[in-house]
Amino acid sequence: NEADIDSMWSPNIVRLGGKYNKVYREDLVNADIVCMTCTGCATRRFSMKWEFDTVIVEEAAKITQPEALPFLSYNPSRIVLVGDHLQLSPVVMDPGVKERTWLEGSLFQVLLRKGVQPILLNYQGRATKCICNMYRWRYPSLLDLPHVKNATTFSSLNKILSSEIFPRDLLNSFLGYHEAVPPLFIDMDYTKFDLTKSVGEKNQHEASFIKAFIHHMLQDAQKIDPTSISVLTPYKNQKQYLKSDVFEIVNNVDNDNCVNNDMPSDEKNIDIATTDEYQGLQNDIVLVSLVATGKRPSPYLSSQRRLNVLTSRSRVMFVLIGKRKTFEASKEWNAVLEKVEFLSETKQRRYIDLKSKERTKAAKHAQLQI
Repeated sequence: NEADIDSMWSPNIVRLGGKYNKVYREDLVNADIVCMTCTGCATRRFSMKWEFDTVIVEEAAKITQPEALPFLSYNPSRIVLVGDHLQLSPVVMDPGVKERTWLEGSLFQVLLRKGVQPILLNYQGRATKCICNMYRWRYPSLLDLPHVKNATTFSSLNKILSSEIFPRDLLNSFLGYHEAVPPLFIDMDYTKFDLTKSVGEKNQHEASFIKAFIHHMLQDAQKIDPTSISVLTPYKNQKQYLKSDVFEIVNNVDNDNCVNNDMPSDEKNIDIATTDEYQGLQNDIVLVSLVATGKRPSPYLSSQRRLNVLTSRSRVMFVLIGKRKTFEASKEWNAVLEKVEFLSETKQRRYIDLKSKERTKAAKHAQLQI
């Protein structure tokens, strides 16, 4: 079992690059495992003269074929490529290079195309069953590990179901029918709020709701940990706008709302990233600002690979925030929308305002008691 393996072998691991300490040659000579990026592997090739028995490459379906050459040059006896060809492929920025080459096809994809038989991982333990159902159609043989069937094993889920983030009758319906929080779509109402629609891949309306909703979550008595929350968006402009807007909220929340007050201040903040940046990452609570408000989403937003990444980042609670009619017009989005529960922005804002007033009243009452 795992305990026996841990007692038998305690590997000497060396990590190169980034925030890690400087590594000397003797550290590498004595290392059992060396961790580095593909770029780091290339830049150190001439200073690291030895060979490796085994090379394991994570997110192998997202690296270009030239990026694979450095680790192949270490002459390993075994190479393990770990990746998902149904998610985003390598990014080639130059249109001319993209048109004239096959660089968007990774070595991982080439081997699959050549008929190399992969080992399929057909059990997932990341997300609750109803979250996984959003993207399970992309993986017909995907099953759940035993612990997934027991929703109480997700600690953040227990907090959410015991919280006042949503009205009690709604949370009770989650318990009764799903035993978890189903994927949610909060339909933005542009008729009642004096905010502009999507302009230049930026949507102030959605950002204002995300700001109110996150503040509402962090003020809850269940003390939701800010580090368990991620905000994703397909567009860089919206990401930058959210960073300047939402981080301010998190920094203004009293430190008592953080689970671990000894954590560095930057770890008390939520994650804000684009969909593409977040491939390979996950978090308990994921909010998505979809931005688009036109007649239908763009081909970029309807890409099945990007949609697959977007819907598979959450473990416990997944909330899409956007204009329902826009995404209902897309056949690519239909498979996702069939699995979500739609909520009204107007009703949710009304509830958030009510809870805010109740907390203010309770705080004033507590001061009078003192």
